[in-house]
Amino acid sequence: MEKQDLKIITYNIWDLPLWFNKERQARIAKVAEFLKKQNADIVCLQETWDAENQNLLQKMMGPDYFCAFGEKKSQKHWLKNFSNFCGGLMIFSKFPVSEENFFPFPRLNYSFTEMCGHKGFLEAVLETPWGKLRMIDTHLHSWIFWGKKFRLKQLRKIMSRLEANDLPVILAGDFNQHDILGHELFAAMLANNNFNIPAGEESLFSAPTYRRENPFVDMWPNRVPFSHRLDYIFTRGLERWGFAVKDHRPIILEPTLSDHDPVELVLTKD
Repeated sequence: MEKQDLKIITYNIWDLPLWFNKERQARIAKVAEFLKKQNADIVCLQETWDAENQNLLQKMMGPDYFCAFGEKKSQKHWLKNFSNFCGGLMIFSKFPVSEENFFPFPRLNYSFTEMCGHKGFLEAVLETPWGKLRMIDTHLHSWIFWGKKFRLKQLRKIMSRLEANDLPVILAGDFNQHDILGHELFAAMLANNNFNIPAGEESLFSAPTYRRENPFVDMWPNRVPFSHRLDYIFTRGLERWGFAVKDHRPIILEPTLSDHDPVELVLTKD
């Protein structure tokens, strides 16, 4: 029987190997346990910067999932314990991965930490029961200060990669842009590249994923005065396979496991 549902999760898991981020391995193990229970078909992770925890995630997700990194795991960052090969991005997929590429964003900008993060976008072509699917996982420039212009350039680079491709696309990740459709340039770029906003977003699209009441947010250096919606999933071309939105929402975990909340999108066949 043909598979009828497609479930995608995007999650910034806040795995920074820094002194203020304590008990990371135990927390990342709980992240993996949560993801296994969710039984998603595709999982996009951001901020998986610790090489040992990347191996832990891969081991705990198990043989049901293929894993995309984009480059050889032997490449390491010049900062201790940071991996440099994937910009902190990982894609887990129940579908075989036939192609994977990591595209770094330009490193030169105002933020030393952003340059150290080696951000970019990870592309994986998945062999699904309905055909080839292009999965894009990304983590755009920090939302603080004047990062908006960098995020626009980064999103434009992603779109330039997709211009000549006619495969259905799912674009997910931490966009670091609150109320992204409320900003004309971002909304126009998504619309001009035929990305759909999943149904039901009138009530859920503005629901925050970086919540002020989250204890991992309410601490230095993350503390913010207001909650923000920073994490999104967009689709393009899946209507040709007869998919419609069944559910799309942030997932509130108690206790929380990261400074961000995961976001899920469930599609179902008409």
